[in-house]
Amino acid sequence: MSDEVFGERPPGTAPRDRRSGLELAARWLRSVYRRHPWVAQAMTSFARPTASPHAMRYSEWVPRALTGTGLPSRTVLHIHLTLFAHVQGLAMAAGTEVRARQDTGLSDAEWMVRNEPHFYAISARGGDPFLNSLFEHDEFGLDLVSLFGFGPRRMPDNIVVMIGETSA
Repeated sequence: MSDEVFGERPPGTAPRDRRSGLELAARWLRSVYRRHPWVAQAMTSFARPTASPHAMRYSEWVPRALTGTGLPSRTVLHIHLTLFAHVQGLAMAAGTEVRARQDTGLSDAEWMVRNEPHFYAISARGGDPFLNSLFEHDEFGLDLVSLFGFGPRRMPDNIVVMIGETSA
């Protein structure tokens, strides 16, 4: 079934811009997981991958975005799997969040309000200055959408820097 899902709508041709190609690959994979949340769990093994023609086609697409960089094949594979793991991990976390809302009957905001006294009690002990500063200034606004947006924008930037260092 997961092979059918990966065959639905392949990402198409990689853009000439490597950074954009890597970001597109991550965003396409996220769209697959959003349409079929169970696939993230089904594709969890990296050391024992499932032989799946459509998933393997996706796994070929990412290295094509890195053609001509001079990076060793092992590094290209690590780049692909790092992007894959980032998207997959957040997709699995999204499933956990949905189940938590169903199990508790609380929205994320309601859950935070209910747990604030406990967070403040821990914060009062004084051993967590960074986290305490977030709570002091009400800057603690974290969601999976912002985490996903951060990764596919920043990870390709770092990979492009790595390519530049390797080819220099």
